[in-house]
Amino acid sequence: MKLTEPEMIFEELLVQIQGGKVLDIGCGSGQFIAILMQSLGSFDSITGVDVDDEALEEARSKFRSEKFNFIKASSLNLPFEDASFDFVCISKALHHVENDRQTLEEMKRVLKQGGYLLINEMIRDGLFAREKTIESVREALDAGRTAVWRGDELYGQAEDLKTIFEQSIRVLSQPVRLKGKGFTYVQVINDSDLIFKLKMGEGLPGFGYAPEIVLYPGRIAIMPLQNLTDGKVGEADIHIPFTVTNLITGPEETLSVTLDMQVNFAPED
Repeated sequence: MKLTEPEMIFEELLVQIQGGKVLDIGCGSGQFIAILMQSLGSFDSITGVDVDDEALEEARSKFRSEKFNFIKASSLNLPFEDASFDFVCISKALHHVENDRQTLEEMKRVLKQGGYLLINEMIRDGLFAREKTIESVREALDAGRTAVWRGDELYGQAEDLKTIFEQSIRVLSQPVRLKGKGFTYVQVINDSDLIFKLKMGEGLPGFGYAPEIVLYPGRIAIMPLQNLTDGKVGEADIHIPFTVTNLITGPEETLSVTLDMQVNFAPED
């Protein structure tokens, strides 16, 4: 099977992963299983679940090895023990399920600690499919907008991960007030369910700030910020560079972002 250009993203991301026991939710006739076979570094077995009898029969006819098993089951109530699989995935099927949150909880339940969770979805406002139309879905598929989550790491294309970050993080209480060469504390809130681990990038000349920040889900982090330059007055927009060490955009590559804020510089008394 020859991979299309969007599908080659999986080959790049998954080639170093030893899949172990793999579970594919909403497997259909096995299209994504064929991609996993070519992309994963290795795997011990692949189990596919679906509610469509006809699709399952087609999958069984394609994958006859004892390494493959296909089961009729709902994603809302998976017939497996807790922590049964090393790698759990769902591809282009999450928008079909009756309850996506319960499906994700079930996927998490059957995943071993430290295992891999992969979600390849094409309908999500503003990220995967920008509109719920056939044309927008086709555009999302052609662009290959996908993300892979493992533990507290998120793997994907830089553009998509940056969208996730920017929609999750806000700087509160702006403008931030800096008096002379003093310092202040900046409040940064993470509105998402993800954790973001920030590390100082190239640095911002004229300012001192925390070299590392961890933004926990649903919580406010406090970041010290200091003005190192004499004579600044008035307001200015500043963009503090960081890398997000747990957002992975390629081999040994992490996402570069900025924390943007408005600062009010006041003279010392």
